[in-house]
Amino acid sequence: MNENNISEPKPNGAGLGNLKFLLSYIAPYKWVFILGLISLVISTGAFLIIPKVLGHLVNGMELEPEEFKVLRNKSIFYAVIILFAQALFSFIRTYTFTYVTEKGMGKLRSDLYEKIIQSKIEFFDKNRVGELLSRITADVVTLQDTFSIHTAELLRQIIIIIGGVVFLFIISWELSLYMLLSLPIFIGLAFYFGRFIKRFSKEKQSTIAHSNILAEEAFGNIRVVKAFNQSNSEKSKYNNAIDKVIDVAIRGAKYRGAFISFVVIGLFSILFLIFFKAAGLGQEGVIDSGKLIEFVFFTGLIGGSIAGMGNLATQFQSILGSTERIVDLIKKENEHRGLSLEPLDLKGAITFSDVSFSYPSRKEIPVLKNITFKVNQGESVALIGHSGAGKSTIFQLLLQFYKLDSGAIYYDEYLGSAHHPTVLRDHISIVPQEVVLFGGTIADNIAYGKQNATRSEIEAAAKEANALDFINSFPDGLDTLVGERGIKLSGGQRQRIAIARAILKDPALLLLDEATSSLDAESEKLIQAALDKLMQNRTTIIIAHRLSTIRNADRILVMNNGSIIESGTHDELIEDPTGLYTHLLKLQYQIA
Repeated sequence: MNENNISEPKPNGAGLGNLKFLLSYIAPYKWVFILGLISLVISTGAFLIIPKVLGHLVNGMELEPEEFKVLRNKSIFYAVIILFAQALFSFIRTYTFTYVTEKGMGKLRSDLYEKIIQSKIEFFDKNRVGELLSRITADVVTLQDTFSIHTAELLRQIIIIIGGVVFLFIISWELSLYMLLSLPIFIGLAFYFGRFIKRFSKEKQSTIAHSNILAEEAFGNIRVVKAFNQSNSEKSKYNNAIDKVIDVAIRGAKYRGAFISFVVIGLFSILFLIFFKAAGLGQEGVIDSGKLIEFVFFTGLIGGSIAGMGNLATQFQSILGSTERIVDLIKKENEHRGLSLEPLDLKGAITFSDVSFSYPSRKEIPVLKNITFKVNQGESVALIGHSGAGKSTIFQLLLQFYKLDSGAIYYDEYLGSAHHPTVLRDHISIVPQEVVLFGGTIADNIAYGKQNATRSEIEAAAKEANALDFINSFPDGLDTLVGERGIKLSGGQRQRIAIARAILKDPALLLLDEATSSLDAESEKLIQAALDKLMQNRTTIIIAHRLSTIRNADRILVMNNGSIIESGTHDELIEDPTGLYTHLLKLQYQIA
């Protein structure tokens, strides 16, 4: 299996192994589960005693009135005791099964989220967010229903069938043989139809996941949808996806319907034959009226349970299909296993040594070609070049988002590939061009890189980022909710919060990705002043198209087609009238 793609199908026959793996999440609560099983046995057993009580009552109709009255009162007393016992133990069973399921599936959902959130970036490149959300939500809910409802019902039906058959043999072994003949037919048929239902269930889940993806993308980019008047287009795409869900569900329903129809015809045909046989034995005096009533009741219970078992078998086949992608994902090998988690005291020096790289999704296109350069501690270095030259890729490699094709990156004297990415990222902070904030307060977002920050530290960082004035203008100050993705704040405000976040983290290495682009002059002035403070005595790598913002960089690296073709200060680079830097500078001023 490709560990980066959760959509690949598993080989047939893997479902039971997957279900066994998922049962491990129930194991810590096995004693509570056993209590539930005991309660299930008792409540179902009590249910099976009721026909016996009714049989004795029917036979008592031949007694004298006073004797029958005594028998009737005893029967009522026993029936009340049985019903109360069944109600009590049914409550215990329901509560314990729900407790175990919620605990177990809660841990599964947590592990699933952890596995996803810790996956490497290329995993997210290959799997859309809507599909991943579907694994955590719809698939886990399906499993919850399995363990809390379907499993209990399956066990209940098994107990009824076994207990009913035992009572039937006690009443009449001859009639019981007729009933037993039907069991292999329905069990075999359940597995036969289950194979088809499982296939349609997997297909339905995939189509539902696709519809979730469309909805998530449309809602997440609602401003673009509205701006381009594409609401109807998005609605049409979603409706087409839903039509596919409906089509798959209806085709699957044909198999379920065919199975249920066969069960109804076959089962009741057998039941009628048994009833006719039982009536004949009653007429011949082989069994009395009470036993005949008992037999009819037990036969009906067993018949209903066999039909229920068939339906449950198809549901379990469907559920086995839903577990495969969950297990595939949660068993995915940890990408950073074996790497050192030992904390490092980094100073900020960076060395790229003969680095080549191409993105996993397009390996045939090289993005960086034998890149070699060094950034000394405390130095500011700017990366410039045409779009697609490889500037942003260098940032992504510094953040350890991808593995190199060849070469090495050193952080001070430490080899990056030998250390866990989280250890290295602890010393890096980035101020991106498009700032994304989380749907909490301003204080939460500033402290995102330092969760244990005090209130005074957050305020100090906001002040240094020239953000405290606009923050204090809000009624709730630092406790102001920013809305989803920071929607309630302007671009300049979000940018200053990102700078405050970087200041608070106090990184050894600072990455600035077009941090002042697309801003008005006043906002740019405030942000540039904040950045100047942030860059002091700190290793900084800058991506900038606006060349006026990098004139004072200690060094400028000019990139083209994945290679560094020029290097030097602003003054040194403009001395070459034919160089790319000079060309870009002239071009920008002409446009300006």
